[in-house]
This record gives sequence, C-alpha cells and structure tokens, in this order.
Amino acid sequence: MLRLVLHGDQRDKWPSKSSLGPWLTAVALLLLGATTWYARRGDSRLADPDQLRMAASHDNVAWNLASHRSYAIDFGDPAWQAAVGFTPSEQKLLAKWDAAQRGATTRVAPLFAFISAAVDRTIGRRTVVVLWLQTAFNAAAVAVLVCHALGSTRKRRWLLVACAAMAADPVLWWNSPRLVANDLSIGILALAVVAISRGLATGYEPSRSAFRHGGWDGEQPLSTRMRNALREPWFAIGALFGLEFLNRTSSTWWLMWLVGSWPFFFISWLISGRSFRAYLRGSSLIAAGFLIVASPWLTFNAARIGWLAPGGAEPYIRLSSGYQTCVINQLGRHHPPLTNSLERLMARAEEYRGLDNLHREAIMAELSLSYAIAWQSRHVDQLPRLAILKWLDHFQLINQDGFGRVLLHGAIFALACIGCWQERHRIGGAILVVVLLSGLTAALTWSDGPYSSLPLRPLLITAAVLGARELTAKWRTKKTTSRTEPSHVEANAV
Repeated sequence: MLRLVLHGDQRDKWPSKSSLGPWLTAVALLLLGATTWYARRGDSRLADPDQLRMAASHDNVAWNLASHRSYAIDFGDPAWQAAVGFTPSEQKLLAKWDAAQRGATTRVAPLFAFISAAVDRTIGRRTVVVLWLQTAFNAAAVAVLVCHALGSTRKRRWLLVACAAMAADPVLWWNSPRLVANDLSIGILALAVVAISRGLATGYEPSRSAFRHGGWDGEQPLSTRMRNALREPWFAIGALFGLEFLNRTSSTWWLMWLVGSWPFFFISWLISGRSFRAYLRGSSLIAAGFLIVASPWLTFNAARIGWLAPGGAEPYIRLSSGYQTCVINQLGRHHPPLTNSLERLMARAEEYRGLDNLHREAIMAELSLSYAIAWQSRHVDQLPRLAILKWLDHFQLINQDGFGRVLLHGAIFALACIGCWQERHRIGGAILVVVLLSGLTAALTWSDGPYSSLPLRPLLITAAVLGARELTAKWRTKKTTSRTEPSHVEANAV
C-alpha cells in the first residue's frame, strides 16, 4: 500500500537522499511518542470504560476467529473473559451485553478484528504485539505524511516541530494506543491524504510513466496497462478509503458522501478543461480501488441484512443517538442511552427473544432510523443548530472539557485553515477533503467528540505547522522590509 501511495507523478518529487536524516528523525520521534503512549497504558486493559463496549466487541470477534469460530460475538465466553481479566463490575456489563447481543454480527468492522485474530492465531494471545503493530503502523504513516508535507522545505526544523507536536498532542496522548479501531484510522487517513495530494498534483491525467510507449491506450499488453493503473494515486485513494470503510462502522456514511461528491469532480473536470476520458479514468480508478478492498465486507452484509446497509447495522443503530433534544443540551455530544434501550428491548421483549442476532440487529437499525427521521420531522427548525453543534463538538471547538482546551484546539484549527489555504493545490487540499468529509459525517450523524476526531489530529497538526510556517515567513519578510526602508530613505535624502 505504501508503494501505491508513494508512486506519484515525477513532477512532485520527494526529497533527495541528502535529506534522509530528517526523515529518519521524524520517524524516530513519532515512534518515541507512540512508545510513550504505550508505556502509559500498558497491555492489561482493552480500553477505558467509555470505549469498553467497542473494544470488547472487536476483541471478542477476534478471539472467536482465532478459535476457528464464525464471525460472531459471545461476551459470555469464560475463556475469553479469563484471558482479558475483566473486573467484577465489567463482568456485570458483559452479562447485560451478552443478553442483548450474541451470535453472528454485522456491528463490528472487520479489519482490526482480523488483524488481532491473525496475531492470536500465529503467536497466541499477545495484546502487546497488536498494540506495537498498531503504533508502528501509525507512526510510520504519519511520518510519511509529515515528510511529504514538510520534507521539501528549505529549513528542516519544521519537521521536528511537527513531530514534537504529534508526540505532545493531548488528544493523541489521551486516546492512544488502545485496542480500538479508531487508532488504526490514524495511519490509514494519513496515507490517504498523501495519495490525494499526489492525485491533486497530477490531475485526472495518468502519470507520465503510464503514457510511455502507449501504456494506457493500446500498444502495451493488458497486464502492463493494469499494472500501470494500479500505480496511480487515484487507485490508492480508493483502496485506502476501502480500508477505512473496513476499519470503522461510522465510515459507512463516508461512502455516501463520496458517491455524492462525484458531481463536484465533474464540475472540476469542466473547469479544468481536461478530457472527459481522463475524468472517467480518475473516477473509475477510485471506484475500482474501493470495491476491490471493500467488496468482501459489502457482500457479507448484503447476504445477511440486505444491500441497504453496506456497512452493517451499527451505523443505523447509532444514528438515533445524534438526533435527540438532549444532544442540543449537551452541546452536540451524542447520547447513547437510546441505543441501550433498544438493546434491552431486544433482550426482554417476548416477540424478539426467539430471533437470531442478525434479525435483531436489522430490527434495531430500522427502529433507530425511524426514530431519527421522526425526530427530524418534528424539529426541523432545530436541525441547523444541531448540525453546527455536532460539527463544533467533533473538532472540539466548543466548551465540553474546559475553556483552555477549546483555545488550544481553536488555535490549531485556525492555523490549519491557513496552512490548507496556502497549500490548497497540494497537501492542503488533500487534508481539506478528508477533514470536510469527517466534519460533514459528524454534523449529519453523531459526534463522539475527541474520540471521533482522533484520526484527524495528525492531519490538523500538519496543516497547522504549514500555517505557522507561512505566518513566520510573512512576519520575517515584513520585519526585514521595515529594517531596510530607513536606509533607502537616508540614501534618497543624501
């Protein structure tokens, strides 16, 4: 995947071998920060209580896969509980969850579960290995992002500034690393931004190497043309978004926005004046990359609950948690008790007890979706305010955890806006695409605050460093100009 991301047009060159030192320094600092996060957390727990349900679900599915069982959840498995080491209070929660959810499931995204299962099956139950793989992947991917954004700068200290900011960021330090799928999204989205940046640099036209000797248009054999297509950044963009779709259930909504954004690509084609064939190439490569990666999970869900839920039942089950009056009172933060009420209904109501878990998940999704639509129809006048609050909470720009944190996140966001505008034709435009997709998803669905925006932190920090670099350069230019002006005035006077 790294090869796909790094294979860009030759016009957008990477730093030369002489700049290898700053690259290695960036990787070392990021790995050091990841190691610090790991040392703080240890390997005895799955996650903090706020994310215990999600972490336990992923780990339990991985345990079942490693034990040659089906893709299912069984919170009551005594062997799994003993391996994790749950406290008595946590075991009571597991008993409640087991009554509401046991059997085959579509509520758990598969990527992280399969990675954990592969580790468990290969070397046994080693939580520490999964944590190290997760942090190493994220650190390497973010290092690629930082060096792609700042590696061509004349002064390498901005690389160190970006890496130090990553390691010291309170949001990343608070939530990493834990056995939850959101952490893996850090690296996936970082690589996606690099791929989008290379796509913006090359446009919809394939890279120059693809045109050599008729690489696209017929003189070379089909296998060579296919190989050239797989090296295009647009294919990597689709493949990485497919990985993100496999990693987080909330990314199902990203699919809808991506499909809906194709008219904007079409408008971009009209403005740029490129050939319609080139537009179709770029769009088709994105779709092909996504479908190749995500088709197993799409088929799995379609065979169980239908094509209307491509990402499983979980996105629809959680949708109602973002459309309640109490969400406005909580300044945009989601309110999960309604989801818990649906689970209790499935566990206690006589008409649902005899159903298997997949049928109950489908019913919960339908009830949650109907509740969200009913709330929207009754509170149409509050929808704009609710969307704004969820958007602000998603980027932590509203007072949830203290005014000081709001100032910190506001400063980072303001600098990131400056950096994205300054580099809008390259890395800034790529970061803007991903941030807008994530913000739109939170505004129209639900917001988990710092947890849901965790994968965006490296992107925002990188853009903020670009913004700080731009402001510093302008300040120095203005300072130099102010110093030279008096000498010019004296010379003219003489």
